[in-house]
Amino acid sequence: MESLNTGAWVGINERQAFQPASLLKVPIALAVFQMVEDGKITLDTTLEIAQKDRDPSFGDLYGSSAEQRFTVDELLTAMLGKSDNTAAARLVRELDAGYLTDIYQYLGLETLDSTRQASLAISPKDYANTFRSLYYSTLLEKMYSNRLLDKMAKSSLDQGLAGGVPDNIRLSHKLGFSDKTGSFHDCGIAYVPENPFFICVMTRDLGDAQAYDLAAEVADITYRFFQSPSPTENQ
Repeated sequence: MESLNTGAWVGINERQAFQPASLLKVPIALAVFQMVEDGKITLDTTLEIAQKDRDPSFGDLYGSSAEQRFTVDELLTAMLGKSDNTAAARLVRELDAGYLTDIYQYLGLETLDSTRQASLAISPKDYANTFRSLYYSTLLEKMYSNRLLDKMAKSSLDQGLAGGVPDNIRLSHKLGFSDKTGSFHDCGIAYVPENPFFICVMTRDLGDAQAYDLAAEVADITYRFFQSPSPTENQ
């Protein structure tokens, strides 16, 4: 966890690398928004979904008709809010060479070959760069950083960190899990008034229920610390 006011942080095995799974969808979104800023595409650009994009493992867009087209903004919403794999595949296919690689490098991913995502690895400490860059708008213009964070605040996934943060506290977060690697992760920003903080829980080899409960417990402890009147006085 890290205070976004002071930069003070604490971690447990925070530099241990994990296969990121759907956490990669946030860097993908960053790269897409960079293309928007550079005038390569617009959020209203419409895209078709090819058969090779369709992935039924997560999300609903895989079942869309061949005639349907979706705006870039709609695909971003599906990818970040519902973790839709089909939306992610289509957006990656639209990215110009170099955009995603540059984002991966900025974030400290160990492998920079986007065609071999299964070999990518990142630590909770390095992944903090992703949300820190969004919070402070160091990679994107503030308007686009906020738009990306808004999409994650509307996530339809309400377990994990969301289970430990009250409903009235905005939580912009992204889950990532993989049955193949036994990984479960949840990372994001909780907008506690006057004391916003970043929190990231990465695990592997836990059952789904145990992983969700662990993330919720850590989030609850962290939230209660940061919602106290002067949390930095207790560090």
